[in-house]
Amino acid sequence: MLLARYKIVRFNEYKNYFILSLFTLMVVLFITFTVGDYIMFYFFFEISLIPTLLIIIGWGYQPERLQAGIYFIFYTIAASLPLLIAINYF
Repeated sequence: MLLARYKIVRFNEYKNYFILSLFTLMVVLFITFTVGDYIMFYFFFEISLIPTLLIIIGWGYQPERLQAGIYFIFYTIAASLPLLIAINYF
């Protein structure tokens, strides 16, 4: 992702925040797929939405990036609620 967004690093467009968001996302996703408990998987998956939302809103191309971020959050939470119900059922 850093290579794809070389413009951010080159022109120093809040480079440190971008790298911190990417690193946080990487760590949270690593934890997400290494935990053995389904509830922890769901919890860390939902936490991974926060850095992803920050990347979309902070460094998106189009002016509609705020709206895209809001849609991203609502669609992901609405689609993951059946997963939470299934995990609680089992």
